[in-house]
Amino acid sequence: MSSHEYEAPVDVPAEQLFEYVADPAHLPEFLTVVAEAHTTGPDQVHVEADVEGRHVDTETWFHADPATRTLRWGAPGRRTTAVSCPCTRSRRTGPASSST
Repeated sequence: MSSHEYEAPVDVPAEQLFEYVADPAHLPEFLTVVAEAHTTGPDQVHVEADVEGRHVDTETWFHADPATRTLRWGAPGRRTTAVSCPCTRSRRTGPASSST
């Protein structure tokens, strides 16, 4: 199983951040190889990605565990990947603002 970590300061509550990254539709925003991802059923995600020069169009499993703030996913014949999102320190001190 491979494991990935990334650290960046954000100004949102930890629960809101994990809810965001746990939505498969957002995977292309932080996994550069993923072109598209959408939920097809419980813990099931359809993914289109460009991996090592080839296009992959496949069904994968995807599980978000809010208790440990961990994402796990994999595909048949591929290794499992886990991403831990500690999201324990929030720099948020006031109401969230929108810049839309």
